[in-house]
Amino acid sequence: MKPVKPPRINGRVPVLSAQEAVNYIPDEATLCVLGAGGGILEATTLITALADKYKQTQTPRNLSIISPTGLGDRADRGISPLAQEGLVKWALCGHWGQSPRISELAEQNKIIAYNYPQGVLTQTLRAAAAHQPGIISDIGIGTFVDPRQQGGKLNEVTKEDLIKLVEFDNKEYLYYKAIAPDIAFIRVPPATVKATPLLKMR
Repeated sequence: MKPVKPPRINGRVPVLSAQEAVNYIPDEATLCVLGAGGGILEATTLITALADKYKQTQTPRNLSIISPTGLGDRADRGISPLAQEGLVKWALCGHWGQSPRISELAEQNKIIAYNYPQGVLTQTLRAAAAHQPGIISDIGIGTFVDPRQQGGKLNEVTKEDLIKLVEFDNKEYLYYKAIAPDIAFIRVPPATVKATPLLKMR
């Protein structure tokens, strides 16, 4: 199900609270959670609002999560608050260690779980924005993301092949499928009058 956009006010997109914003996330949406990693520039207010909404209403359900960087504090922050059974069904991350609660769901075969190299995952988001099917890279050849090994799959319930081995000009590459998000959590700072916004404001 695709998200419904909030109605415009006087032709403008409204400014919503985090609690209001998460009400527009439908079941089975693909959510991209961005940040610099290690607790830096994380959209904590939105993540917490979504986790709290699910605790109270059991909606939205069966989200797919994309997280390129290692969000979290190796405990309860980052995307760890989203580690609730029924909230997340699928996750593709560039780094799993900073959010151990979501990692535990993957280890217990409770969610479908993939790992792309962090830089590759970031590039696939750019490809998705350009309506391209994926990217080709020699990054990951001979590692566990190589489909001749695990293909980036992290557990037994993860079956679909997102990474394929291809050949071009007699050289091996990996094709990484791009997954387009429906919604993104981004933290961007308030813009000054004469400056372009930097990543901070939620």
